[in-house]
Amino acid sequence: MKRIYVGLFFILLVITTSAAVPHTFQAGQPASAAEVNANFSDVDTRIDTSLGGIFIGQYTASDGSGVASVLCPVDTIVGSAQCGCDYASGTRNLGVLFSCQVVGNGGVAGCFPEAATYNPGLPSPLATLTLVCVSGVQNDGTPITPVFSKVGLPASAKVKVSGIELEAEVDGIELDAAVIAARDAVAGHKNALQSR
Repeated sequence: MKRIYVGLFFILLVITTSAAVPHTFQAGQPASAAEVNANFSDVDTRIDTSLGGIFIGQYTASDGSGVASVLCPVDTIVGSAQCGCDYASGTRNLGVLFSCQVVGNGGVAGCFPEAATYNPGLPSPLATLTLVCVSGVQNDGTPITPVFSKVGLPASAKVKVSGIELEAEVDGIELDAAVIAARDAVAGHKNALQSR
């Protein structure tokens, strides 16, 4: 949720600092309620005339392998992530949520099969993930786009994770690495359960 607050703060900062407020105050100087209210009114007016809209989209994924992932669309930022494990009314193993994280501009949910009730004849719990992705548009139709710095990385890059080489756009590299790490964790947990 921090990213949405930071993103909205910077959107409002750009809008509110693009013009001078009607009244400025110095430390120790008294301020009248009318002057303070005039400043708030001015900010409201500038936000209403500059901001065409903030759009919130919800993107959901579920996966029977125990790991689900979603990547927000280009020109949006992650506002929040909600994760869960579904045992599908007893047709899957019960799940224990071990990972619910925002990674890069996406998210990952991971579920371990619950150890005490583990049944090797049932599939893994269903990992579910819902991301809220946020974007904005100015009144003239210009998108308000988040800027994320990927210092030192080209537009696309190759990385190795768990011995697997990935070639992906930079936005997806962090997410791909987190998905592979979560899948490795699920596989290791299942192996430990089956060998007991």
